[in-house]
Amino acid sequence: MLFRSVAVQFVIGLVMPHIRQNTPYEGLVAWHIMLGTATLILLIVRLAWRFTHPVPPALPMPRWQETAARHTH
Repeated sequence: MLFRSVAVQFVIGLVMPHIRQNTPYEGLVAWHIMLGTATLILLIVRLAWRFTHPVPPALPMPRWQETAARHTH
């Protein structure tokens, strides 16, 4: 989800090359600011969750699955 929102922001940014420091927050500029803020908040929440909840130990699986997982991820 985070990748999609960053991709959408990038496309919106390409459509708006006229943005300067005093550009009013309306239309696509408002959407760009809103999506950027939401993405930043979600990123911070996701990182906080990740640091406070460690990854559970892997479940036992057949050796061939461990090998396949190691080589494909």
